[in-house]
Amino acid sequence: MIVAKKGHLASSIINRFSNRIRHLYWDMDFHVFSIVLFIVVSCIPAIIVIQLLVKKQQDKEIISLQSKREDELKKYIQMIESINQETRQLQHDIKNVLSSLGMYIYQEQVNIVSMRNYYDQVNQDFGLRRITKIPNGKLTHLKNPEILGLVLDKLMRAKELDIQLNLEIEEAIAFPSKGLVPIVRILAILLDNALEESQKYPGAVVRLAFVSVGENQLLTMVENYTMNSNFIGQYLAGTIQSDKGEGRGQGLSIIQSLIKENKQLNLDCKQADQLVLFSFLVDGKG
Repeated sequence: MIVAKKGHLASSIINRFSNRIRHLYWDMDFHVFSIVLFIVVSCIPAIIVIQLLVKKQQDKEIISLQSKREDELKKYIQMIESINQETRQLQHDIKNVLSSLGMYIYQEQVNIVSMRNYYDQVNQDFGLRRITKIPNGKLTHLKNPEILGLVLDKLMRAKELDIQLNLEIEEAIAFPSKGLVPIVRILAILLDNALEESQKYPGAVVRLAFVSVGENQLLTMVENYTMNSNFIGQYLAGTIQSDKGEGRGQGLSIIQSLIKENKQLNLDCKQADQLVLFSFLVDGKG
């Protein structure tokens, strides 16, 4: 009986101790939970404020970016308008000059002295190079005065830029008089681009060759170095960027348009490393 009472007393003590421990842990858990809940609730306003500040900063950056793009677009539009205005003015001037020269040319008795004086004035106003003497040698093979004048002008330009322009021509070259204007324009653009790109290379050499490849076909080759290792890919894709800036350097696009408009003309481009070769074929039968 005494043993039973002692056992019951020990069990009661253990149960009380266990209950006190459970209550203690419960109080601790509730206390911790209360602290955590308080921290979370306290952080919510801070989180909301931070989100608002971040969103405000992002909005500012978006507005700044949009404003920057709008400014760039305005500048680009202004530049295009300026280019168009210059182009229209140049076209207007050229028409006036050609009209006035026509009055000299189509007179029954052409006044050569007056026409030369007027031409010299035009050269001075437009900043053109004056060509007064026809040199001997290879250049005499060029039978079209328009082509001869163009090549002479580019030879002088190359000399000014300290660029070696090698001329290769071993036979008489006479382009068809019909459709000569687009031929001159294409050759001028090819040579201008070659000289411009060659300025980046000290001691650069540009090669210009005229070859008769058939009874009525003439081949002109323009070869120069380029710093653009993917020139041919960009040329074929029409994505070449000029160093002159946006809206500038549209020469190759003009050439492609001229080729499409004139079936007797064909242009091929090849690239080997840094060397670019344009082959311009003119079919006299076209």
